[in-house]
Amino acid sequence: MLSFVNSPPRQTFALALLLGLVGDQLSFDVGFLIGPVILTWLSLLILAAGWLARHSRWHLQLLLWGAVAVLAAALRLLTAYPDVDFALFLVIVAAAAQILLATAHISFLQADVFQQLMAHLRVPVQTLLGSFSILGRLEFKPAPQHPATIAALRGVLLASPLLLIFSLLFAAADVTFENYLTKLPEVFSMNLLLHVLLVLLLGWFALGLLAAAWQPRTTYATPALAAKLGNTETLVLMGLLALLFVVFAGLQMSHLVRDGAGIAQTTGLTIAEYARHGFFQLIFIAALALVMLFLLAGCCSSQRLFAGFGALLLVCVLIVLASAVQRMLFYIDSFGLSMDRVEASTVMLWLCGSLLLFAATVLRNRPAGFASGVISLGIGVCFALALANPAALVARVNIERALGKQQALDTDYLYRLGTDAVPTMLEYFPQLTATLQCQLGITLVNQWLVSGNSNMQHLQDWRRWNYAYSRAASLVQTHSEQLLAAASRSGDAYYSNRINLVGKAPEHAVCP
Repeated sequence: MLSFVNSPPRQTFALALLLGLVGDQLSFDVGFLIGPVILTWLSLLILAAGWLARHSRWHLQLLLWGAVAVLAAALRLLTAYPDVDFALFLVIVAAAAQILLATAHISFLQADVFQQLMAHLRVPVQTLLGSFSILGRLEFKPAPQHPATIAALRGVLLASPLLLIFSLLFAAADVTFENYLTKLPEVFSMNLLLHVLLVLLLGWFALGLLAAAWQPRTTYATPALAAKLGNTETLVLMGLLALLFVVFAGLQMSHLVRDGAGIAQTTGLTIAEYARHGFFQLIFIAALALVMLFLLAGCCSSQRLFAGFGALLLVCVLIVLASAVQRMLFYIDSFGLSMDRVEASTVMLWLCGSLLLFAATVLRNRPAGFASGVISLGIGVCFALALANPAALVARVNIERALGKQQALDTDYLYRLGTDAVPTMLEYFPQLTATLQCQLGITLVNQWLVSGNSNMQHLQDWRRWNYAYSRAASLVQTHSEQLLAAASRSGDAYYSNRINLVGKAPEHAVCP
């Protein structure tokens, strides 16, 4: 059995086992990654890690970054859109990486790009394999052969055949007891096995993460470059790159100063074709140029040459990003807004900020704050994306464009925006045409008012609770009569004068 020595490995093991049990009880029949479950479990994990590291130098950093991770998990309760959830998951990973850096005695503000990269790669490794460092340090010793223990085991063996005989007799005498007895194999078979596996899995992950809370790590040493570029090589390499970028940026500048008609005349493309053509390539060019400049910063022996050409290249890359922004605006003007376009704009914002950070740090030969600035900017952008409710923004823009006769309303895409967009749909519902009201009414009634719909599960169990679902359900109930009246225009009797809808909704109700 485990030694009763009051040691950090044993405490870590006990806390991980407890977290596994709690995680199993929270998530067994609803899922682990939904909002309230992951928020509760992650909060308990941070508290446990903070207690284990209470005497460590990195205790404050652990609690600080743990709070950032918990905030990201809490923001997941506001939204139901998967891409926003993924962005917040990246924040949690980034926070975990900063904790690993702190245990390696590396300051967040002083960490370089390589150290940040290694810390982020370390997060999944620590989660999956970190438990071995604790298991190898647990102390074992034989269980004491106490007379009372042996006597208790003997009693269990003697009672077993009697328990079996009387259980069978009781089952023959009473149907209710027989039903209980026949359900025992189900309880102690598949369900029990699933519970055990879930406890072990979550406990294993918790043990790996908790191991990092009090175990110091070796410093992530940044490798030194074997060779540096001389002045001539730097001049030729960066001079040629600058020439190419200046030519390309000049072409983009010529487009930036023209309106849509001028661009169409110059390129021979329609505005929509111009907007679609090359947008993602421009984003990739900007990202690749930033990586290239960072690598060149470590290779060039002449800081003055690098700073001069680097500043010119940065200006060109910013012009490229401005061209991408222009194409995005043209694209939105032609086709409306979409989640892909919002996310692409978010990436452009982060890239632009990263380029400016590069100019303020690495370009001035002060690289220490660059990595921390990029991480902080990324976390801020992800938080802003979650708080902005992008699905509702997309729905608002597209509905207003449809009302202004700028484009037809793509109702299929509007429905795919999901729960976050429901309040916006209802806000503009009275202004829509009768056909659109009918289509929207049928969709919202089927999703929210039909008895047994999966959306209502989020309101029946606190572990599934989500603000977006709660608000959407409340608003749909408030507008239920209006929605049913609109849906009944399809001529289907299912929607006529019914508030409590039961059974399966019609699959092909057609609006006039």
